[in-house]
Amino acid sequence: MACTLPCIALTPKNVLFSIGRVPLEMQSEELMMQQRAVQALEESTRSLEVADQLFRVGNYREAERLRNEAREQRKVSVRLLSQALHSRRGH
Repeated sequence: MACTLPCIALTPKNVLFSIGRVPLEMQSEELMMQQRAVQALEESTRSLEVADQLFRVGNYREAERLRNEAREQRKVSVRLLSQALHSRRGH
């Protein structure tokens, strides 16, 4: 069964939220935060992939360290997205 919906890769180019009538300076700051959030998420994903490989070969200690690092990277991503949304709303 083929997917009829367009698939969008999660990259900084298309992680643009509807900004509306916000000053250009604020849009730029939001975009930078969104891009950093995506970068943190990508780093987290890479760390989890490496952790999985390490786990499969029995290097449990390093796998656990990378998994914890990935958690921290995801927290950074969530915090940056939250900041971008708050700045957008004027909080």
